[in-house]
Amino acid sequence: MNAAQNACDCIEETTAEFTIEEMTAQQGQPWNFYTISDTIFAGHNVRFTAKANDVTYKWYIGNEVLSSKTVFRNFPLSTLAQNIPITLVVKKEVNKICFPNDDGYDSVVKILHPADFVIDTGTDYEFPFLEGTYRVKSSHLPDSFDVGFYISKDFQTTAMFNVINYNGLGSNCIETAEVYGFNYRQIWSQDGTFNSPLGCDYLQGDIHRRIDGVTEMNFSLHPPGSPNYTLLKYLGRKL
Repeated sequence: MNAAQNACDCIEETTAEFTIEEMTAQQGQPWNFYTISDTIFAGHNVRFTAKANDVTYKWYIGNEVLSSKTVFRNFPLSTLAQNIPITLVVKKEVNKICFPNDDGYDSVVKILHPADFVIDTGTDYEFPFLEGTYRVKSSHLPDSFDVGFYISKDFQTTAMFNVINYNGLGSNCIETAEVYGFNYRQIWSQDGTFNSPLGCDYLQGDIHRRIDGVTEMNFSLHPPGSPNYTLLKYLGRKL
């Protein structure tokens, strides 16, 4: 490989690719989590981040034109069920030695879908996109198995994180772990600073129906430092 080829390793072709991340809370809050998605809950905040560095950015979001690498915006309830185009245009000086066909210009349009929030029926919470049964595989068991998930409402109106067969061995966690945060594609739990009954193994974690179609679950059992502390990762799909 010659010197010119080595120099090109550090240079990127012009791209306007960007990520859309739904946020569970406001920027800077410690309980704020991000989920890459094309669908969000109406009323949630969103972070848009360009992939490219050292370019000029021009975002078109509604009537706004913005010019930073990362942009934060809120999509209120009035945007529910709309298809909102998010456009990024980038320009830069091109290194024609490395990319002779690059014109230094690119644009990408993605569609954002604000959706209904978690439904409060009065006696229960309903989250149809994430609630259900999943067929998953994990390294701690030789065969795939099914994990069920649903949200419920306790007597204090707290959203509870309920998992059926959370360890693949028939154990259930019902009305014990609390919902800590949720986006349209992802939900997180906590167990109240490890005060859960031992029968729930102090379950904490998240369930994520990723934008690529794969469902990922990450659970921890028992407090860190415990001899029984276990991390579990499941990959699969919703049935």
